[in-house]
Amino acid sequence: MAGHAQRDIYRFETLDPKGPITILADTYNGKLLNSPNDLVYKSDGSLYFTDPPYGLRTQQDNDPEKQLDVNGVYRVSHAVAQKPVPRPCTRICNCW
Repeated sequence: MAGHAQRDIYRFETLDPKGPITILADTYNGKLLNSPNDLVYKSDGSLYFTDPPYGLRTQQDNDPEKQLDVNGVYRVSHAVAQKPVPRPCTRICNCW
């Protein structure tokens, strides 16, 4: 799931809305992602996603909360194989 406003990529581990989730990405080189969006899996299990500023307050490249200079495309290698971290899902995603 693209946690657009919460600035991360995560995976539901069960269909239970109170079940655990796994955070797959929330930073790059120690800086918070802008507002991840547009996810696609490759056959090798890698996850690619875009990271525009549209989930930030001003939705602009000059937003004061923006930490990464680039609105890039990122890859999480072996995203389907990452182990879950028990954590209740209290987030709202942008794809509902």
